[in-house]
Formats: sequence, C-alpha cells, structure tokens
Amino acid sequence: MFSTTPFSTSDFSAIDITLLQLIPSDPIILLSFINTRLRDQYSSLDDLCDDLDIDRTEIEDKLRLAGFEYNPDQNQFR
Repeated sequence: MFSTTPFSTSDFSAIDITLLQLIPSDPIILLSFINTRLRDQYSSLDDLCDDLDIDRTEIEDKLRLAGFEYNPDQNQFR
C-alpha cells in the first residue's frame, strides 16, 4: 500500500543539491537555460547572476567559447 502521508522538508535534509549542480555544463544547453531565464525572470544578466549566486564572467566565458555574446539591449546571448 502507498502511504498517504505527505513528505515533510526534513525528509529531504540528506539531499545536498546546490544551484551550481543544476546549471547545465554543456554550452548549448547552458545557452538555452540562461536565455530562458533572462526572457522569463530577469531583466539583466547581472540580476540573474546575483539571484542565482553564479559568476557572470564564468557564464560569459563559457558561452563566448561556444560563439555567443551577451547583448544587454536584447537581454540575451546571441
């Protein structure tokens, strides 16, 4: 039988997932992830990086190597 008791937050205390582990490492998937967040949630790359506590330079460098540059006027990498 299945338990009908809902999970409590303490049930997940052993799970240690940091936000950096959720950010894609593949540059093309990273591009999609970042641009989607910029489109849907953030007005600038700085806002996204501050909120997610990620290094802007690292994101820009990784995407630059894949041929993409951040355009602040369009608020996306192209």
